[in-house]
Amino acid sequence: MGLRVQKPNGQLRDYLKRKTPLSKSQKRKLKKLEEEKAKEVLVSESFRTL
Repeated sequence: MGLRVQKPNGQLRDYLKRKTPLSKSQKRKLKKLEEEKAKEVLVSESFRTL
């Protein structure tokens, strides 16, 4: 699984440790978290270039 998250939160770290299949809602939650993280990175990078 290629999870591109710089600083994984506790939940994600636990999941990677356990390697247990996630439920649909958990997957959705993780996806949302990753998307928000990606947005934050984009925003911080765009501010840096200003």
